[in-house]
Amino acid sequence: MFFQADVSESGSVTLYNRANRLTYATHTIDGRPIELFERIIDTEPDNWTRPLAERIVNDAFSAAERSRIQPGQVLRIAMFICPQTGRVMEVRFGFSNRSGYATIPVDTFRRIELALREQIRFTPTADGRRLNYIFRTWSHQLVPNMPERRNRLPPPPPIPIPQSPPPPSSPPPPPPPHDPPGGGNNQPPQTEIGGEWRP
Repeated sequence: MFFQADVSESGSVTLYNRANRLTYATHTIDGRPIELFERIIDTEPDNWTRPLAERIVNDAFSAAERSRIQPGQVLRIAMFICPQTGRVMEVRFGFSNRSGYATIPVDTFRRIELALREQIRFTPTADGRRLNYIFRTWSHQLVPNMPERRNRLPPPPPIPIPQSPPPPSSPPPPPPPHDPPGGGNNQPPQTEIGGEWRP
């Protein structure tokens, strides 16, 4: 596996594909380094890239691997995005060499890298296309071991029970209306994915 881990004196690990060209590259706009005071809107707003990226990371770890990660341990993930197409070109990981992430097989990080590159897309703005790359990073805390929630459906609503039987001479009442979960369209109701409600 062509991954490289650079470890600083403080024990901070930077893990990346050796084919990467942007891991330590200077961020530039129109060929010059970006100044600290510059604030650039480089992509169009969306509400799906972040939750999908977090789900990709959570789903990449097996139950055994999750058990090695202590609560509060952070995995830093950086994506280098093509300013013309919005595709993820490269991915970089960061963590402490004293954390459980240091014991995770490189294959797991490779799966995350490939999934982010294949599934995440941004829409660059005019200013974003002036950059040599668009940068997105976040500090990820792995969802702890718990029963899978994505495939769990809520229990069906109770069937109404008449309070008293109808008189013998009257015809039987029609059955009470009862809509199945999901609004009567035979589809399961929406469930919570990744912890935050997304319609």
